[in-house]
Amino acid sequence: MPSLVKFLLQDTTIKDIKKFYSDKYKTSVASNAIRSRFIKYFGLGSAFRIKLMLLEPSIDECFKRGYSPIETLNYLKEAGFQYYDGLSQKMAVKKLKEHAVGIFGDLRPLKSRKFDRWEAIKASRFVAPYVQYLRASGFDYILPPRDAAMIRDPDTGQFIGRVYLDPRSWSILEHLFILRVPRHYISQYVGLTPSEYDLYLSNRWSHTLKIAGLEFNRENLRNFLITSSTSAFDNYDRYLNLPSSMRNIDYQSRIGDFPLKLNKYYSRDFVDILLKKGIGVREDLLVAVTKSRGDNRIIWLDRNDFLHVLDRHAGQFETYFGLSGPYEIGNFIFNAITKRDVYRSYPGMGKAKVYVYRFGNNFLQVVVGTDGNIVTAYPSVFSN
Repeated sequence: MPSLVKFLLQDTTIKDIKKFYSDKYKTSVASNAIRSRFIKYFGLGSAFRIKLMLLEPSIDECFKRGYSPIETLNYLKEAGFQYYDGLSQKMAVKKLKEHAVGIFGDLRPLKSRKFDRWEAIKASRFVAPYVQYLRASGFDYILPPRDAAMIRDPDTGQFIGRVYLDPRSWSILEHLFILRVPRHYISQYVGLTPSEYDLYLSNRWSHTLKIAGLEFNRENLRNFLITSSTSAFDNYDRYLNLPSSMRNIDYQSRIGDFPLKLNKYYSRDFVDILLKKGIGVREDLLVAVTKSRGDNRIIWLDRNDFLHVLDRHAGQFETYFGLSGPYEIGNFIFNAITKRDVYRSYPGMGKAKVYVYRFGNNFLQVVVGTDGNIVTAYPSVFSN
């Protein structure tokens, strides 16, 4: 039985299964005998239908969370399914879409080719329930008041940082927009035409992006919203009681090359000092550079290490400290470095040093390299 399941999920053919059992038992095995075993264990003689039956719960969970085909393939692989291994990405996506249609049917309106089969199923399994959830949570699509995107330093007059954007001031449209829901499905479930939807986004956000120094376009807006606040979607998967492994956000793929900078903890003078010391920092990748309170050391964080912190530890920051999103987490880390006493420190791997900050019964551990770069940072319930 376990071998049969393994074969089915690896897309092994009946011929391959026959060969495996023939080699194992040193005798030939008929195809009908294998099909009889299928019927005995699964109630079905069709290997294809059994494969769909085994994949269905996991694919359905991916649809409920609004996953793309690529995200679904990655999830299935991490969950131990090997069915799509060895295929090119294009072929794996094609096969996954075929399997999805085999499970849920072709839900495209009039089977029109301009509608993607995957998106049609996702609209039914995710968009419609998510819109209902948003409305039940008090969201609508009425134009809310503008949020300030930056705050002005009273001394220099310069914009120094983003104001946290409260997602409760968003409409339903922003929550769907950041998840890349196609316009025709937004029109279907919210009741706006595509042109009205585009006009809403422009009227609502063009000024905000302008004062943040960004050109107004859909990608800049999406990245700005993702990095500036926490959407209702972060609570939706808990509402659905989906596995915790599905709650991770791949910030690298979602944010792309969008700039990440903690202006409150960024000093040009410290950048110059690092460069004079021969430390090869790249300004375009710097997220923050400041001095620590404890040993007055210049501490800096670059984009790649910050994305590592977010991808690996964002869920822990939310669990231990109630934080979510790059700016909340980044400002929390640097607030500890610049304003709190070090609870203790100890040597890390190589020549790194670990600084521990205490917050009640929880701790923040910040690993700093020899050049002052933050290698990683994460919460814990132990001080080590």
